[in-house]
Amino acid sequence: MNLLQQLLDKTEELINYLQKTPSEEEREAYIAHIEKLLDQRESLIQQLNGGYTEEEKVIGHKIVQLNQEVDALMKDFFTTLQDNLRKLKHNKKVYQRYNQYQPTADGMFFDKRK
Repeated sequence: MNLLQQLLDKTEELINYLQKTPSEEEREAYIAHIEKLLDQRESLIQQLNGGYTEEEKVIGHKIVQLNQEVDALMKDFFTTLQDNLRKLKHNKKVYQRYNQYQPTADGMFFDKRK
């Protein structure tokens, strides 16, 4: 199998994997697998050299088109991660504000906000 075909197969595998939505528990393994696929693609790209046949040029154009889809899927995933981090920070602030209230012996609360 020539290098361009291997690169095309890896790109398609990456796209199929990026289309899956991981749960929060699976997110680290999901990212690690994406990094592994990207590293494999990078090593294949580095092995490429010039002088392509017409068939290989067609495969190359398809790879370029698929790479645009990979970029879009990666941006979507990154945006999702940013949203989750933003929500986590917001929830942390809300929790800290709520925990500022301390009960007294008779059940009343004193507001310790600054």
